[in-house]
Amino acid sequence: MLLDLKELEELAAFGNDIPSRITTAEKMLYLGLRALHTEYRLGRISREKAHDEKMVLIKDYTNICNDLKRQSENIKKQVECIKKSEMLRISICKSTNTDFILEKSIECIGLMIDDSGVFYKTVMRNIDRK
Repeated sequence: MLLDLKELEELAAFGNDIPSRITTAEKMLYLGLRALHTEYRLGRISREKAHDEKMVLIKDYTNICNDLKRQSENIKKQVECIKKSEMLRISICKSTNTDFILEKSIECIGLMIDDSGVFYKTVMRNIDRK
């Protein structure tokens, strides 16, 4: 976010153009705030209604930002799992040791399904029982 909420609202209150180089979520918030300020100035909504709707916009904006942050973190985690699984696949392809190939293949599958090691531990425990 290039602008804080107060700056964004001040720009919206004066009906300025959408600031350049802001995120889509910020643009949506800005346009909503600008519309609220316009509606209030024209007397179409009360100050209380404008305030209540502003709080809804800010809450929705905050939720969107939090969702985007979580999605970004999940993508980063998935990328790391893919990188690790690729390294395992390379070592699997180079090996002739069947025990090594089996163990690393199981580990690779666990990374690809991102189950925090549950698959790997379960399968390895099942193999050890036989």
